Amino acid sequence: MNLSINANYLVCTRDPNRFRTAGECLALCRRAGFRTFDYSPYLDCDSWEESIDAVIRAADALDVELEQSHAPYNYYAKRTPEHFSVLLDRSVEAAIRMKNRQLVFHMDEYHAPSPDAYDPDAALDRAYEALAPHIEKALANGVRVALETIFEDRITVGKTGRSHFGGTLDELLRSLDRFRHPDVGCCWDFGHAYLAYGREGQLDAMRTLGSRIICTHTHDNYYTKDLHLMPFLGEQCWERVMRMLAEIGYRGNLTYEFVYGRLPDRLIPAFLGYAHDTGEVLIDLFEGKEG
Repeated sequence: MNLSINANYLVCTRDPNRFRTAGECLALCRRAGFRTFDYSPYLDCDSWEESIDAVIRAADALDVELEQSHAPYNYYAKRTPEHFSVLLDRSVEAAIRMKNRQLVFHMDEYHAPSPDAYDPDAALDRAYEALAPHIEKALANGVRVALETIFEDRITVGKTGRSHFGGTLDELLRSLDRFRHPDVGCCWDFGHAYLAYGREGQLDAMRTLGSRIICTHTHDNYYTKDLHLMPFLGEQCWERVMRMLAEIGYRGNLTYEFVYGRLPDRLIPAFLGYAHDTGEVLIDLFEGKEG
């Protein structure tokens, strides 16, 4: 098991007008000991191909691996279906060019007109129709597909009628079965799974999914908030989930997915160093060593 990180987390700075390049983000992480990355180029622009090429050049110069990336999601909240399809195709193209092992998707492309009108069968059909052509292209080009564990935002549903299909284990399993391909698996998001299944239920879900878990999003949370915290700073029981990950025979990497916060430049090396040290503790737990 290798330790990986989503270097996109470092793109934004404390200055809203300054953004770090892919090369800067990857270099900062590499100096902290990371060699494997989750990185998604910015694709919603005319120069999207140059965005991909810039990431590849940076990774080659640093001799690091671009293991996975993330497809766009929530098109109903942000874009027309047509534009969303264009961005999905670009994300697949990016994954192919970056030689990703897998591309992560959400199976939540659904909008219910009201909370009471949610229809899981219709949600699955709509998600499949939106994603299938792009997933098929990824698979045909040697990129595995990982459907992410997500959770139902009950507050949002109550206000807007929006529903995140895939927030139950049954819906996730139905999604995996719908594609029926050996290279379509699950991205186990530890924080989302804790919110979706609970402290005990998440262990049962991991056991049920077993070898279908092919990659991870690693972060912690607190109460009912999807905070994407560093492990051990929230409520997750990392000793138990890492033991379960080992029990099911997981063979992928441990990939951080931090989202919130904008770090001052001078704090980044210490933050990344702490993240790397924390990841080594998690790997020790996975291997049955003392934390």
